[in-house]
Amino acid sequence: APLERIAFDPALAGGTVHLDSPIALTNNVFELDGNIAGQRIELDGQGVTHMFEVPEGLTLRLTNLVLRNGQSSGYGGAINAQGGLWIEGCMFTNNDADQGGGAVLAKDTLHIRRTAFTVNTAKWGGAVYIQNVDRARIHGSSFMLNSAWSGGAVHMISTDLAAVASTFHLNSATNAATGEGSAINIATNPAWGESHVRIIGCTVTDNTDVRALTAAVWADSGGPWVDLEIRGSLIADNDGSMAPDLNHGLNVVLTGGGNLLGIGMGGLGFQNGIDDNTVGTFGVPQTAYISGIQALPDGRVYRVPNAGFASHDVIPPTWHQVDPLDAWIPIFNEAPVVPVIQGDQRGLPRISGPASDYGAVERQ
Repeated sequence: APLERIAFDPALAGGTVHLDSPIALTNNVFELDGNIAGQRIELDGQGVTHMFEVPEGLTLRLTNLVLRNGQSSGYGGAINAQGGLWIEGCMFTNNDADQGGGAVLAKDTLHIRRTAFTVNTAKWGGAVYIQNVDRARIHGSSFMLNSAWSGGAVHMISTDLAAVASTFHLNSATNAATGEGSAINIATNPAWGESHVRIIGCTVTDNTDVRALTAAVWADSGGPWVDLEIRGSLIADNDGSMAPDLNHGLNVVLTGGGNLLGIGMGGLGFQNGIDDNTVGTFGVPQTAYISGIQALPDGRVYRVPNAGFASHDVIPPTWHQVDPLDAWIPIFNEAPVVPVIQGDQRGLPRISGPASDYGAVERQ
């Protein structure tokens, strides 16, 4: 496919480009890199426009950009992608959509790597709304302080998603009547089919739902099934003591192991001591034992365990370990890959044995 690469004027290094309309895509593949001399360029929608409109059949690739203050009266406060979307090393902050995807709407292939989403808002999917996509990947990224009626960080419908070595922290579902999934909301639509979701080596902490009835990670079906697999993840300290940290409704198949869950959902969920899961109860919840928050220079945020943090093999030895910064990881309809050492959210190596940790960040 024809590729168009756009280079910024070096004089813009570390500067801001103010937009009053979206940037037009003029080729099948449109690539934009905001890195000039180690500094990232900012695109500012000024609260009046989203930055990119990606027509069906085209692909947008973004690296090393900050996208802030985007606004849409519909979907995708920063990016409305009917076509393919690849994002790496970017930050999305203070974007808003009146409907879905405060930062991003994705309706075709989606790859997000080493990217931070902070303080984005929408009705559904405070940061990202994914609709009827058969290949969506989130690797080594962070979602913090995003909010929506449902799916405080990510809302997906009838989608195949793999989220690996990523952090979901302090996001919120804000609708007191219908809010679901303070961090991640998974659903299906009869017109589009099933959802297949893998959450591998992720951290989901301190997300809140004003309903206090669903969960930080919530899956429910609109008819077609949801297949949800969770491994090596830390999901704890969410929604106070009013709801499980992980919960699901009808027509959901839950599999996985090697997780730490603050509050389980009882007989229908993971069981303490089975499949290498550690699961708390309402009376005796497990906690993340978190001592603080650190941010990397590029804005990615992760939780830092203190000395009392539970140690664990983040991925059981029987599982194919996959580099979260690799653009390709297997999902249900794909062949397995040769196991490789899995990095954590920062790109540092996972440590095998009793010193390794649950979640997105590995102690070194």
